[in-house]
Amino acid sequence: MTKPEYVKRWLGCAQNPMVACEIDLRVGGAYRFAFGGPDGHVTTLAGIYTEVTSPDRLVFLERFGMPGFTSDEYQVTSTFVEHGGKTTLTTTILHSSKENRDGQLNAGIDKGVEPAYERIAELVATMV
Repeated sequence: MTKPEYVKRWLGCAQNPMVACEIDLRVGGAYRFAFGGPDGHVTTLAGIYTEVTSPDRLVFLERFGMPGFTSDEYQVTSTFVEHGGKTTLTTTILHSSKENRDGQLNAGIDKGVEPAYERIAELVATMV
């Protein structure tokens, strides 16, 4: 989740391939992921790392941007818990309002995130 060479392999989708992946993994460091759309528009996820506790926890502030729309900033917390040789990833997204949360849910975040998490599981399985 923190090395561009791996993030490029699991984040994004066939319809919106990743065209840029920049990661400065440190508290206060920035990241930017850009995805090209079939219409030529670019969608971005960008933010700042606020906590980097390897290998257990990663917290960052993020904004979603696409032509004509940029989301309010929200906080993402990813925790990694190893038990019996397997790691469970839990991601929590905290929005500043119910309206912002509902907007992200209604935009179909689950439909984009679920296949990405399936791909990261497949990638990690090949690394063992």
